[in-house]
Amino acid sequence: ASLGLGGRGRRDVPRALADGGPETARAFVGGAMTWALVAGAALSLGLVVVAASTSAGADLPAGAFVAIAVFAPAFAILQVNRGLLLGYRRIIAAQLPAEILRPLLTVTLIAAAYVAGLALSAVLAFSLAAASAVLCAAMSTWTLRRRAGGPFFEGAPRLDAGPVRAALPFLFVIGSTMVGGEIGSLLLGWMHGAEAAGQFQPVARLAMLAAIGREAGNAPLAPRLAMLFHEGDMSGVRRLCRNAALLLSGGTAVLAGALALGAEPLLGLYGEAFARNAHLLVWLAGVQIASAFFGPAPIALAMAGEMRLRSAVQLLTVLVQVIGGAVLIRYNGVEGAAQAMALGLIVWCGANWLCARLRLGVDTSLAAFLTR
Repeated sequence: ASLGLGGRGRRDVPRALADGGPETARAFVGGAMTWALVAGAALSLGLVVVAASTSAGADLPAGAFVAIAVFAPAFAILQVNRGLLLGYRRIIAAQLPAEILRPLLTVTLIAAAYVAGLALSAVLAFSLAAASAVLCAAMSTWTLRRRAGGPFFEGAPRLDAGPVRAALPFLFVIGSTMVGGEIGSLLLGWMHGAEAAGQFQPVARLAMLAAIGREAGNAPLAPRLAMLFHEGDMSGVRRLCRNAALLLSGGTAVLAGALALGAEPLLGLYGEAFARNAHLLVWLAGVQIASAFFGPAPIALAMAGEMRLRSAVQLLTVLVQVIGGAVLIRYNGVEGAAQAMALGLIVWCGANWLCARLRLGVDTSLAAFLTR
């Protein structure tokens, strides 16, 4: 429902500020928020219709679907606001509501309900999650309005298709990333049953925690790269990417190392059967460290406006995960899913680095820092 507008905001808000000042940036922000509201409302209506008219609602009460319908537009606004605030270089204001307060508030509310003796039904859980999303979306919208320096709309909001068309590549990247993250579990469930898929889920989820360092580094990096590309300062781009490669590699190494050292006790929290797969988490942590060597190539391509290349790399990665997963999982089960995940990650990072090197003339890897 966010339509990829948050990703585009990281790139185009700095450009709008440079070209037309705060008024131009506010107009862009207003258009993005209008589309996110419309898309979120359409998704909410679709969820309610599906729940009411098909057997999809048989496993959950109607109240749960209503709560999800409230959650959808609020979460879409929250994600769009996050990208727009990153474009304004308000890193803490962007990350705090979306990445920290919302999950923390949701868990706190559910814990409070449990302590109060309330039955933890699906309706209650989804309602508390929706309330958290609404509160955090309101907070981020207020922060964004203050940063924009005025109202988002001059007169009635208008639906201009231009911002959405330009954001479609960002939407494709987001969607294919989500699909790619679940391919291993889907193929495992299909070929080896739900138990195998369930055993792989904690491994995959914990392995992606090592990427937090990379994502945290990309947050302040994106608007700075967007401005440097917009100004044509390629020497500044190269210098920034070299320094970022060191930062991202170091942060990823620390997090991945901690995951590798704590793999067995972490997975043991889920049960003995999960702890037997600790070696897979160690493998994937090592792959995360190796992938960080390629540096901030994906964000450099996006901020340079090369989203077609980014989309092509994303499609290649999904194909590698599907084809590689189909072969590796068939013969190796849970280990094959981890192998396919590692293969997809290396292909994604390597292909993005190669595209940045050939198209932009920028070596984003750690080697560029070490040999400068």
